[in-house]
Amino acid sequence: MKNLILNLLIFSAISCKSQTIFPIYQIGSADKRNNFYYKDTENFQDQYVGEWLFNDGTTYLKVKFIKKPRFMETRRGATFYRDFLIGEYEYKVNDITVVNTLNNIDVNHSDIHMYNMYSLMRYKINQFPECVGCDVTKRLVMVFQELTSRNPDWAAGAHFIIRRVMEGGVEKLKVQFIMKDSASGIPAGLGDEYKGFSLPFGEYTLTRV
Repeated sequence: MKNLILNLLIFSAISCKSQTIFPIYQIGSADKRNNFYYKDTENFQDQYVGEWLFNDGTTYLKVKFIKKPRFMETRRGATFYRDFLIGEYEYKVNDITVVNTLNNIDVNHSDIHMYNMYSLMRYKINQFPECVGCDVTKRLVMVFQELTSRNPDWAAGAHFIIRRVMEGGVEKLKVQFIMKDSASGIPAGLGDEYKGFSLPFGEYTLTRV
């Protein structure tokens, strides 16, 4: 038994030693390679970790983000690791709960797609939607899926684009929630015409709880 434990420790040490760390937001990170660790070396995702709230008396939106470091994925025969920001949310209208997925954030899924939101990429310049006066490098794109309803016609998801700001000494999260692809026949823009998700498209400003 002692020999087995010792061998496992040695194997683990060798595996960690031979693993290549690659910055997740560096050009080339999309090319996934076996035993690479695509790491958030800048700790860019950390600024979003926590709970954020929008409440105007009618609409209530609470979002919670946590970081999933070194999450294992297998794709096209390659097994690699990646840092993810994942999120879940609660949405109410007139104090009536429309959807609440907050408990899902505590489940250790082996598939990242089982979370309602997960980080995709840091925003690139000239990408839609525009954000006048924004530093584009400070926006993070989250894939939004809404697994609770999982409308089969629109399972591709949307983009939940977030950026952290300080206003009057208060920490806030600016959100642009949009359809990610106009090829579906739905205009790629803000508005609540699209009914595939419980949460309407639009812009939200949430305050850190």
